[in-house]
Amino acid sequence: MPATTYLQVPFTTSAPGTFTLAHTLGKTPAGAKALMTSSGGGEVWFQSTLFDAANLYLVASDAGITGVVQLWG
Repeated sequence: MPATTYLQVPFTTSAPGTFTLAHTLGKTPAGAKALMTSSGGGEVWFQSTLFDAANLYLVASDAGITGVVQLWG
C-alpha cells in the first residue's frame, strides 16, 4: 500500500448484503483497503466493482460491523 492515505471513510453496516458507500476523494481511487474494527466476527469485502469516482461498493456478512475504508490516489 502506498505511504500516503488520502481519505478514510468510516462505515457501520445496518444489514447483511451489498451496500454502497459514498466517498469524497474527487476522483477514482488508485486503491482502497477495508479495515474492520468490530469484534463481532463479521466480515466486509468489496463487490466485483470495487469503486468509482463517487462510491465504494461493498458486501457485509452481518449487521453491526464497523470499520473504515482507506483510499489513496
